[in-house]
Amino acid sequence: MADGTVRVTGLNLRETLTTGPVVKVLRKTSRVEILGEETWLRVRTRDGLTGYVFGDFIERDAPAEVEVDAASPSKKLVLERYDHERFVGTPVTADVDFFPFLDRIAGFAATSRLFVHVTSSTRDPGGQVGGAIVEPAKRSNHLVGHAIDMNLRDESGQLFTSTELKDLDHQPAAVRRFIELVRSDADLRWGGDFGTPDVVHIDDGLNLRQPEIWQAKLASRA
Repeated sequence: MADGTVRVTGLNLRETLTTGPVVKVLRKTSRVEILGEETWLRVRTRDGLTGYVFGDFIERDAPAEVEVDAASPSKKLVLERYDHERFVGTPVTADVDFFPFLDRIAGFAATSRLFVHVTSSTRDPGGQVGGAIVEPAKRSNHLVGHAIDMNLRDESGQLFTSTELKDLDHQPAAVRRFIELVRSDADLRWGGDFGTPDVVHIDDGLNLRQPEIWQAKLASRA
């Protein structure tokens, strides 16, 4: 997370990216906390409103001495609840090092005008997984809070489950767009691309990119 200051007069705070409804018009020098980033920034105002503003109009504070670095995660597992208006269903518990990736997923959902209906996040080692559509991996990123299983829900309430996601070519453009945004991300992995497809799964590939970090985080759960 980071903070910043509005540097123009009358900056629109929008409910979703680009053309979303305006939640509030921010005054010049207003202070915001930056929650997520693409061309648009997801921010929180001092009075608790969250939304999106165009990033070019926010002057960033200097980075703090210590902050979560998605490229260099800690060896210690720190599980906390993650909340975002685009995440619904089962509450998400994740390692704090996975939060920046969850912010990206939330941004993709907002861009696609969808909600991520979470069915599973962090799992206990050795625990039973109810309703799994594929056999859980023994070195799963779920064990260290770096993965979610999900369905997608549109703004009318229609749910897109594994049945629909397995037949992606015949789904609405918004669903296809969300999956393509995940697939095009340099770090995220969509389970539909796995050797054994798991179309409801998204993770950051920590177990493959940095297996020693994955192992250390798992060991720190004891």
